Amino acid sequence: MTILACALAITGLFNSTGEALTYGDVNNDGVVNVLDVVLVMRDILDLEPLGGQQKELADVNGDGVVDVRDAALLMQKALGVIDSFPGLDHNGAALIEEFFVEEGLVPGKKLVIVILKVADPEDYRVKAGESELEFRDSIEGFRGEAYEDEARLSRIRVYKDQ
Repeated sequence: MTILACALAITGLFNSTGEALTYGDVNNDGVVNVLDVVLVMRDILDLEPLGGQQKELADVNGDGVVDVRDAALLMQKALGVIDSFPGLDHNGAALIEEFFVEEGLVPGKKLVIVILKVADPEDYRVKAGESELEFRDSIEGFRGEAYEDEARLSRIRVYKDQ
């Protein structure tokens, strides 16, 4: 089994069958719609709290907090007013094909693996917060440890080398 195949079992933005989850699809039904907005609003109003992965999917502006700004963006996406979430797209998320997070070796840190959907990933640099991830030929992607608060898709930055 390859490292990439093993990575599918790693917890992160993937469901139990290894399928990638989509930001905004809080209920994991395959679409961003009003049902996702309702779940976010129920969380905001303290009626029904979202789980950890749901909170990550609901934070569509990437500020680390689920609030009415996220609900507004979700509604805009559900209505077709916007095609993508601006808080995520500016940081290189559009270049990321796969994103994995697992417990790190150092307490307080997480192992982060990022696979880019580009022809030559070695021409890029990837950072999780302030932590630079290292390109690994064996997984054709980037790997490294980052502090827990930096090990989120919204904190990933992709830079093209000049």
